[in-house]
Amino acid sequence: MTNDNPVRILLIDDNPDDRMLALRRLEQEFEQLQSKEITDIKQLQNDINNSLKAYPLDFTG
Repeated sequence: MTNDNPVRILLIDDNPDDRMLALRRLEQEFEQLQSKEITDIKQLQNDINNSLKAYPLDFTG
């Protein structure tokens, strides 16, 4: 797939072999893949909190 925009993924799995296989396949499909691997709940919570700070959601309408 050719595109000027990077594809960004958050890869969440506690099994390093599964993460490696998924990442390898994604890298074959997307030239400009940017990935971050999450391996435990604390890391996931931190990333979610950081994302919510960076991209605040407005539920008021």
